[in-house]
Amino acid sequence: MKKTACCLLFAIIGLSCRPSHDLPARIGLLRLGHFDDHYFAQAKKEIAQFYHAEVVDLGEKALPELAYYAPRNRYRADKLIAWLWETRPDSVDYIMGLTASDISHTKGDIADYGIMGLAYNPGRSGVVSMFRVGKGAKGQGQVADRYSKLVLHELGHNFGLAHCANAKHCLMRDACGTVKTLDSEAKAVCEKCKSKLGKRLR
Repeated sequence: MKKTACCLLFAIIGLSCRPSHDLPARIGLLRLGHFDDHYFAQAKKEIAQFYHAEVVDLGEKALPELAYYAPRNRYRADKLIAWLWETRPDSVDYIMGLTASDISHTKGDIADYGIMGLAYNPGRSGVVSMFRVGKGAKGQGQVADRYSKLVLHELGHNFGLAHCANAKHCLMRDACGTVKTLDSEAKAVCEKCKSKLGKRLR
């Protein structure tokens, strides 16, 4: 399959574990390889504000070799979130891996499809990549805005939200193959998704 920068996907994986809705949630952010401090700080701030959560800096770890996909020089997101689940410290309820590296997942008949993020739904781990977020962006501010929306979206899956087809500007919309979806989304969920999140939102 030809590698293109426009292959984008929000993806989710179902898991039988349903997280508690007690507040505040403790969400750990782990840098997978070197990750820009500006975007890390932005994600941390947005999560704390949006989900009324305590956000913990878990430092940095190298991307695990078990997830490396040599034919495309990228990392399998399904293996990354499984590894994050297994290595999540007891001090946090959820763990989100932040990486600048390319990630991928199987989509239908496509064995290795480039994506921006993947998370268990519901579950306690997810991963988000910067690799495609900057495409066509007009400055660092737009990149940061896109990335924070992406992280909030994947955490929404951890909290049990599916992709939303109820409202055009809902944060939980599917990317549908384009980074422009992030620009058209509001940094908010629709009333239907909000009711499912309950007290997680301020």
